[in-house]
Amino acid sequence: MTGAPPKAIKADPLTREGFAPYGDVICALAPSSSASANQGTAQRFNHVARITNLRSDTNPAQPNLCVFRCVPTPSLPFKMKLLERHKYSSQFFVPMTLPQPGSEWNGEKAYLVIVCGNDPVTDQPDYSTLKAFTATSTQGVNYREGCWHHPMIALDRVTDFCVLVHERREQCEVADEDCEEVFLSAENYVDIIVD
Repeated sequence: MTGAPPKAIKADPLTREGFAPYGDVICALAPSSSASANQGTAQRFNHVARITNLRSDTNPAQPNLCVFRCVPTPSLPFKMKLLERHKYSSQFFVPMTLPQPGSEWNGEKAYLVIVCGNDPVTDQPDYSTLKAFTATSTQGVNYREGCWHHPMIALDRVTDFCVLVHERREQCEVADEDCEEVFLSAENYVDIIVD
């Protein structure tokens, strides 16, 4: 780990610009190429995320399209106790749960995203880059390969996420080959403040 993590950070609304050092925000409002589709009944937004698999042909990984069901955190501020990364693969999460009744479609805080860059010298989290974001139910995230992040945290309700990651799973030769984890000691837990 590079330095000690901060005692607390505030979560900001998720934006493409703010999240760019860590990956991509997946949403229909992306300023990517778009075109009419399906005989004019849809708008298609292309290349909204960069999907990567850095495994070689001699050490192949398979795409794993799966669903994560996340229960909401029982308390805020949220205590960050660990970070993980997928060194060889990007990983995207797209929520599949509608917003709470009565909330604005694009304004609710559906889940929390915590990210951190990698220190190239120590190959551990660089806590000077630690950021937190609140995402809506109409935004997905794509973590760049090697990006340290916290597992997904739902905020207001049980949320299902469609997830894509390249993994070797049963063919792993090293225990943390697909997913490396770094656990913080109790005195270094970070409070993530959500307004």
